[in-house]
Amino acid sequence: QEDLEPLIIFANQAAVSIENARIIATLELRVQERTAELEQSWQSAVESNRLRTTMLGQLTHDMRNSISVVSLSIDMLNKLSVGNLNEHQHRLVERADYAVDQIAALVDNLFNLSKSELQSLDIHVIDTDMNRFLEQMQTIGAGLPWRDHVTFRADVDSNLPQLTIDPVRIQQVIMNLLSNAQKFTHEGYVELYAKHNDSN
Repeated sequence: QEDLEPLIIFANQAAVSIENARIIATLELRVQERTAELEQSWQSAVESNRLRTTMLGQLTHDMRNSISVVSLSIDMLNKLSVGNLNEHQHRLVERADYAVDQIAALVDNLFNLSKSELQSLDIHVIDTDMNRFLEQMQTIGAGLPWRDHVTFRADVDSNLPQLTIDPVRIQQVIMNLLSNAQKFTHEGYVELYAKHNDSN
């Protein structure tokens, strides 16, 4: 009877230890299984990324060829190889020429990305005449297929400062905004707006 109480305590402690050992063994097995799943997922992700990069390289290569054909055709129009252009036609050709140049720059970036397998694109900043830059953006924006009840307009200061930017990236941002506006605006107006704040 005197030994019963310490034996009960020992038995309880032994039961707890056995249960803890079972839990640890179960956890170790689950960790091993999860690690194997993660390794398999990682290998699948690596292979998927390799295939995506390869497809991107092939796609951009084909796009560059098509852009070259368009660029050559526009160049022939600019050189009046197919006849004289009136003022309106000349403005349309200039707009198309500028847009093709920007598309070509974006495609070149994608092509370089696919070759180097980087996760980000390089930023190439240059001193940019913002009035000239936004004038070109206004020309492209005016050429978008706006709805009948939507007007595109611009309110841009004539004395904007020169800024150091990556014009290709900034144009990409503005074109995304204009494209969304063109898609979701059913009436009213869309405005390209830029003002110079002397305090900044």
